[in-house]
Amino acid sequence: MRCASHSFTLLYTLFLLPVMLDLSVAPERSLGNEQWEIILGMTVCQAIQTLKGHSQTVNGIEIQYCKDDPLSFDMVIDLVDNGVKFIFDSITQRLKLIVVYDLTIVKLRYGGTHFNVPENIPPTYRKIEESFGATFLGDYDRGRQQLILSYRGISFLFPADDDDDSQAQISEQNLSRVVSRLYIYSGTNWKLPSSPEIPLCRYNSHCFADKIEVMACDGRLEGLRVTLLSGVPIGSGIELTKGVSEVDVKFGSTCQEVMRMLGSPSKVYYKDDKRMAKIHSPSPCKLKRSQHSDYFFNYFTLGVDVLFDAVRHTVKKFVLHTNFPGHYDFEIYYRCNFLIRLRPMFDDTTGSLYSDELEVTPCTKWDDIQRAMAVPDMRPVVLNRPSSTNTVNPFGATFCYSVQDIIFEVMANRHIASVTLHRAE
Repeated sequence: MRCASHSFTLLYTLFLLPVMLDLSVAPERSLGNEQWEIILGMTVCQAIQTLKGHSQTVNGIEIQYCKDDPLSFDMVIDLVDNGVKFIFDSITQRLKLIVVYDLTIVKLRYGGTHFNVPENIPPTYRKIEESFGATFLGDYDRGRQQLILSYRGISFLFPADDDDDSQAQISEQNLSRVVSRLYIYSGTNWKLPSSPEIPLCRYNSHCFADKIEVMACDGRLEGLRVTLLSGVPIGSGIELTKGVSEVDVKFGSTCQEVMRMLGSPSKVYYKDDKRMAKIHSPSPCKLKRSQHSDYFFNYFTLGVDVLFDAVRHTVKKFVLHTNFPGHYDFEIYYRCNFLIRLRPMFDDTTGSLYSDELEVTPCTKWDDIQRAMAVPDMRPVVLNRPSSTNTVNPFGATFCYSVQDIIFEVMANRHIASVTLHRAE
């Protein structure tokens, strides 16, 4: 990953006593062991949760990203104590490449047989061919002085000399060379990896959103059109196939209707409005505890929160999350792939058009919205999330702007952290 002129930030680091991992390699699929497996196509949230669940054996976890321009550079989970990197596409946030960059601090096996054990079994060119079978002659990269031996979905890099060429790759000298780096990827080219879809084995009864379109009619927000992905059992139910469905969740829908369309929420959260109630109460000292609280359905795998009115139990707000690193809620929500069409703006006096329709996605920056919609500079509402339960928010404040019944929460780098949709009475 090349970003010498940009500042990368370590989101968090977990350091315990180093434990050498013994990992199984699956070309074009995964890296892992009997306890855990990181699979190509997994979301960054799934990978972090998997690794955090085995923090006693998986040590030295660093999350690296570009703080100022997170969409231009891949996001990386680096297991620094074991020389392994998991590289995620910055747009889809799905795993596209697994790199083992230091084979001296990790054990590797394929098909149950070790081909790399530090100080015991060196991963030589000959050993790789014995373990993985015959393949085409390796390629020689003269510029990088590398010998590259490739199979489908996996490539091994060996150091090479200036005088090496493609005709000398089966020499005794080359057969004794030791792997310097290993790549696992989908397809045939490790230099241009693409992130596969989320593997069906990681659906785990969850639904995911392929896309979410914000519906509007005559300039009035109506709700969300959600394209859902789910794992559908086939045959005896052991195997799954991907199911696709489309549902419309509207303002005013009841909680039962929402559950019927989206399923049970990951979590239910009740708002605590006591502080605001005390501020606005004419007699705070006599304030009684509210008998009702609005509540959220949190759909983490959809990247969506749905707020219900405490009395009517109907939808009153939607919150869509972009899951940018460097935000307070990072790795709680999956990225919501939303599409919002901001309507054209007209001058009330002359009736002339002064802004065109604008499509907003998780990749749109606030400055682009402000420029396209001719929104004047406005004072934002500053959102400071205070520390609680002995936790600290190291990411600083975010800034909230309102446009057309939509509140955009904006990070310091001008990317959108979340979008809140509400409907004016």
